[in-house]
Amino acid sequence: EGGVRVWDGASGDLGPWPALPGEHLTAFGLLAGGRRVVAFSPSGAGAIWDTASGRRLLRLDHSRGRVGRAAVSADGQVVAACGRRRLWRGAGDELALWVSLWDASTGRLLHTSIERKTPTA
Repeated sequence: EGGVRVWDGASGDLGPWPALPGEHLTAFGLLAGGRRVVAFSPSGAGAIWDTASGRRLLRLDHSRGRVGRAAVSADGQVVAACGRRRLWRGAGDELALWVSLWDASTGRLLHTSIERKTPTA
């Protein structure tokens, strides 16, 4: 239905939480003891949301490609996402495998690492 639902583990209460408009969400992580959640769409658009109010706090956008996984550092200060993108190069194609890191308090992109691989048959 275009959204993700977050339950409070202590009370069992269900709270509404809106999805990124018009897209499915593919990768998630919890921050601040579950008070914030990070989510990415297949296009790579990401955000950090307040789970109580459903308000978007920060955008985590980039154009590297589909996000397959997301994680949050143990101290909650860094958000990581990884994925891959197919690159067409003449007669063959390559995959760009990438990992990006963001500051969870500002949304600033800290680093992106990209590795190109040629798929084997």
